Amino acid sequence: MVKHVDHDVLHAKPRSVRIVVAVVKTHNQSKILMEILRKWKIKVSKAMHALKTTIEEDILEHIWDATTPKEAWDTVLVFYQRRMMLDCTFTTRSCR
Repeated sequence: MVKHVDHDVLHAKPRSVRIVVAVVKTHNQSKILMEILRKWKIKVSKAMHALKTTIEEDILEHIWDATTPKEAWDTVLVFYQRRMMLDCTFTTRSCR
């Protein structure tokens, strides 16, 4: 006589197998994330190189310690805004 066996019971994985599957999935996800991070770091390096090689010497000393392109760019903007305000203050032209 054959008893009815629940489908979930037949296909249930032992706890250790479930753990291994979870670890493998996590490992694959971490590999994907590491690849994304690697590509992001390359883009950041290229952006920082572009900023540091095209900016004037007097501004370069202000952004040399910046760790992100955004931080460097914000510093450049502040520097030029101050320079423009000073130019407007010491010249007779109207600046707006």
